[in-house]
Order: sequence, then C-alpha cells, then structure tokens
Amino acid sequence: VALLEEALADARAWARQKDGEPNIVWRLDIPALPTLQANRTDIKEVFVNLLINALEALGTSGEIGVVASAGKEGLTIGIRDSGCGISPEVQERIFEPFFTTKERAGSGLGLSIVYRIVDDHGGEITVDSAPGEGCAIAIKLPFISAAPSRNEEHGEIDIDR
Repeated sequence: VALLEEALADARAWARQKDGEPNIVWRLDIPALPTLQANRTDIKEVFVNLLINALEALGTSGEIGVVASAGKEGLTIGIRDSGCGISPEVQERIFEPFFTTKERAGSGLGLSIVYRIVDDHGGEITVDSAPGEGCAIAIKLPFISAAPSRNEEHGEIDIDR
C-alpha cells in the first residue's frame, strides 16, 4: 500500500472516529511517482498530521485536495482544504513548538514536528492561506535526503505504491 494512500486511510479513519461520517469531498491527483530516499515513518507522520489539520479546519463538511508531482530534483505534495483559512499573524507562528489556536485540544506540536521532519529531509514547506479562503500547504522533498536515520525504517520509499 502506498505511503500517501496509508496516510489518507488513517486521516479518513480519524475523521470517522471523531465525527461519524463527515461530508468531505476528496480530490486526489496522485500520479505514479519515483522512489524517494526518506524515513517512511516520519514522512507518513507529516502527511497524516497535515491531513488531520485540514479535516479539523473543515469540521463536518468541505473539500480536501491532495496533489503530488515529481520534478528533476524531487517530489512536491500539496494538501489544500476549503476550511476557515489562516491569518497572516497565525501563519508566522504555526511552526513554533507549543503554538496552537485550538481551544480545547492540541498540544501545538503537530506542525512543529512536521516542519522539523521536512527540514531534516532537506525539504521545504510553504503555506498559502487567508481567512475565509482555506489553506494550501506544499511540501517539497528532494530525491537525495539529508535525513538522519533514527530507526530501521529509513530507506527508499514508494509514495505511490
């Protein structure tokens, strides 16, 4: 099962557990992709975390798009939602440890961990959002990873298979 497909399945299961059967429209554009040298567990955590954040921004209805593509230097994975959006002031802080906008739940660690993992893999993450206009996050991961191996699962992964 593809890593991205596993992350989608985990996020969908999380949404069903939290909200029953939310009315989410999923738009997926995930072609066959080349193999990427990366820590499988970490990269899956990045995808699941971003998908759950998108689901939380939607509540019980909305749209989530996942787009993946390959270029000469690496892979780009985009996740966008039709949720409430993020103000510029909050965008400046979303990758800070312990920063959260959630009133009752959330440790404020999710996006800081995402940022660290992407950075450890020599990648970059960008956010495009405005209040009331949803959020789009793009992750670029190079084919040659700078990530340190923290466990046995470091190695080549197929994101699409």
